[in-house]
Amino acid sequence: MSEDLRPDSDETTEATLDQEVNMDPGPDEEVIPTDDAVIQQLQIEKAELHDQLLRLQAEFINYRRLQETRIAQDRKFATERLVRELLPVLDNFERTVRHLSAGTPVEQMIDGIQAVEKQFMSVLQGQGVSRIASIGESFNPEIHEAIGIVESNEHEEGTVLEEVEAGFRIAERIIRPARVKVSKTV
Repeated sequence: MSEDLRPDSDETTEATLDQEVNMDPGPDEEVIPTDDAVIQQLQIEKAELHDQLLRLQAEFINYRRLQETRIAQDRKFATERLVRELLPVLDNFERTVRHLSAGTPVEQMIDGIQAVEKQFMSVLQGQGVSRIASIGESFNPEIHEAIGIVESNEHEEGTVLEEVEAGFRIAERIIRPARVKVSKTV
């Protein structure tokens, strides 16, 4: 036999190796990537995720700054509506004072002052502020502040007999408790 026909010749071995290397995997065969390809793919994924993270952090920082700015503006202008509603009350109060200086009769002055008070209470009610009922009510330390005691056999002990200063609330929150005098049986 000649050397060319031997199965272990160099040409036969190279051809066999070329066939094995160039063989496409079949549908049931899995391609196993090399370590370098896996590392490179993971580095690309890591870079993409890192970029996403940085973008999300920047968006969150911008969102937080925007919210802080809005909150600061809301605080700054929160009383604007109330002030706008109170300005006509102030105008009427100033007119009343001018009429007092001009010698307007007392009855007309009382009417003017009562009108300003009514207008002022209307503004407060428009803001959700209400007066706390006190006189004739049982003393409640959550809404009343006792500043005096009145001895009385005509009223049940602990009944509010006199309101020195009105109390106010917004919804269920007490802004100022009513300052009252409370009965004590003798």
